[in-house]
Amino acid sequence: MDTVDLMWMIVLAYIVTQAVALVNASGRDRILLAIPLIVMVPIFVLAAILFVQEKNLWPIWILLASPLALAYVVIISLLTLGTNQRAA
Repeated sequence: MDTVDLMWMIVLAYIVTQAVALVNASGRDRILLAIPLIVMVPIFVLAAILFVQEKNLWPIWILLASPLALAYVVIISLLTLGTNQRAA
């Protein structure tokens, strides 16, 4: 497995983690977990546009931004996990 494959796995991990976190969160926690979408949705749209235009660097922003977004979602999920359990 090379570096690019690992980076694509991180992109997939981000998408799945973001979706699961948003489904399981509520209230203020859901808002906090949705913050990366402000950046990631335009990045995915830009990548789609560049892909259609057959630009060879279309995935670069996805590959660079996804690890940061994944780290954010994981950290916020872990921090809010305790508050969700105390409320239940």
